[in-house]
Amino acid sequence: MPTSEGVSPWASVKGKWVGPVSAAGWVRFYSVVADLMQFIDLAAQQAIIKDKIDRCIQAVLSHGKYIMGPEVKELEERLASFVGTKHAIGYDSSRDTLFLIATVRLVLNCVN
Repeated sequence: MPTSEGVSPWASVKGKWVGPVSAAGWVRFYSVVADLMQFIDLAAQQAIIKDKIDRCIQAVLSHGKYIMGPEVKELEERLASFVGTKHAIGYDSSRDTLFLIATVRLVLNCVN
């Protein structure tokens, strides 16, 4: 079994714990697992919508509004509709999003 300290990592093969496994062993283990798993073929998915992606990228390049352009407003409106809320906010990073959430919670706790 894996330890909380991570001193002697173990691997599970066909539902049975085996190990300990060295770092090189982990690389081989995950390489075998990756070969066995069927991943999503992103290239095939992109090929289906490639023309639309290219048109959208060209539209952004043409109008030059890389920040807060019409596509951002459309995305926020569609996300709000999808999750069933009045508003949605697009944010540039997870860290800034978490900071925004923490700030809002802090303000709401102070008001209530």
